[in-house]
Amino acid sequence: MLEKILFVFYLLMSPIIILARFTKAGILKYVYWTCYYLKLVPILVSIYGFGLASSYLKWKWVQFKWLVPGFFGYTHFNRDSIELANTRIPGTDYHLGYIPEKLPAELVYQWRRDKVYHNYIRSMIRANHDYINVPMENFELPTPVSDDELAKIVSSSQISHYLTAKNGRYVFDMTPFLQEKRFASSEFEVASLSIAESFDPASMVIAFRDGTRVACGDEHWDLAKIYFLSNTMVFFILGAHLHHHLFFPEIGAAQLFNLVPTDSNFYKLMQPHTSYILMLNHQFKSNPLSLRETTGIADKFLYSCIGFYPAETFYKVGYENALNMYNKRETDEEALTQRFNIQFRIPFEGYLEGEHELNQQLKDYYGTVERFVSDIYEDFLRDGSEPHINRWVDEVCRYVNLPSKAGDPTFNIQVIATFIWYVSFVHSLEHYQFHKYKRNYCLLTRLPFAIAKDRPLNEVFTQYDIWKSKHIVLTFGKNHLNPRVSEGYFNLDYRFRDQALVRRQESFKQEVAQLLARFDTPAEAIALSIRY
Repeated sequence: MLEKILFVFYLLMSPIIILARFTKAGILKYVYWTCYYLKLVPILVSIYGFGLASSYLKWKWVQFKWLVPGFFGYTHFNRDSIELANTRIPGTDYHLGYIPEKLPAELVYQWRRDKVYHNYIRSMIRANHDYINVPMENFELPTPVSDDELAKIVSSSQISHYLTAKNGRYVFDMTPFLQEKRFASSEFEVASLSIAESFDPASMVIAFRDGTRVACGDEHWDLAKIYFLSNTMVFFILGAHLHHHLFFPEIGAAQLFNLVPTDSNFYKLMQPHTSYILMLNHQFKSNPLSLRETTGIADKFLYSCIGFYPAETFYKVGYENALNMYNKRETDEEALTQRFNIQFRIPFEGYLEGEHELNQQLKDYYGTVERFVSDIYEDFLRDGSEPHINRWVDEVCRYVNLPSKAGDPTFNIQVIATFIWYVSFVHSLEHYQFHKYKRNYCLLTRLPFAIAKDRPLNEVFTQYDIWKSKHIVLTFGKNHLNPRVSEGYFNLDYRFRDQALVRRQESFKQEVAQLLARFDTPAEAIALSIRY
């Protein structure tokens, strides 16, 4: 419904938008904003209020049923549980073990009253408020990153996970992604980037899908750098980042809700690291305003989609990247549509192996988390949490096809530490990179590079595309760095009552702060869980 409301609003506002396009009259901004806040914002707020109220009533109905659980057939100690089923993902022929059509009322209500959900609403309001700057042509065009900075990005960002060494050079190869299904209105142009193993900026070469190669210092090098970052960010959002949300994080959050008493120390430890995962993933899979897809005319009026890739591309690339990242894909021709099978090793060596800067950061972060979990593990057992820990570890391992050693303290510690590290440090660092270079790319590339290189930059990247890209980055990049929205380790509180656990928590926070300072990473860059 929301996308239809946005469509109607922009249809009604089209005379003002057209006038602004041709006259650039500043007064039209204020006319647009007045109409926007008088007509559209009240509708958006009303929809939010209705959703919050209805979720509250549904949650209260569940609580009422708890008063006589036997009458309503409740046997689960949390009364309401998440049903797991192996179902087909909408829009694809892939199957995933956990895709609930309906989440527990408790989670839905918690999500809708939470500041993260509120911030999504605010982001939508800000984006559509900003739309008038499209016809006014007020958005800045993307600027090329410096050569030194690009070389650093290659060596220290998530790109480094995908580098392969060949003939004294590192190659970041996105060629397989060129074959993925996309809508006709977009172009994915970059095939690869190569650089000397010394990471000398002058050695960089960017190759395009038509065979064109642009080396550092060549005539069209600046545009090539913008195209490279633009396409690379799309590659990571669609594929490499998606598996941070699915698989391991999702089942861990679901089974924590299903299996672990809320008053146990183990639940208190894991809750801050799982609190948003289930609802966020559910929104991604079902909400028409998600990054998953937007097709046809509606695309012109929805800021939050990345655009131009169908849902099946999201899931296919996400699954294939997961298989590759965890080094468990047997052949390139493995039929993912026939059998989806990821086998994990704890911790994930795909992130820890290698000597690049990001590998070292992730090693140090993992080591800190594992030491903390190891230090507090024995204290957990005093409140009777051991059976719940074993069940949680066993279910998570079964889901990801990892031979379980639940009951072995060392193994349990590794699984718990891997989960916290993965949903927090691994995931957050990608959002940080996504936001850090926001001025150096546009997520939407419409023209083949061979045509774009002979056009002025304002014809290569339209104001509409820059608007959409800007607000995707603000929503999913900047907001993840907003300490008022995404809790970080600087304000971590597990709500332990045991003073020994509280002291270890404080030591853990200090160790994380020292690591962040050593790696020159802002404290707010690392969220406790998957927030966006």
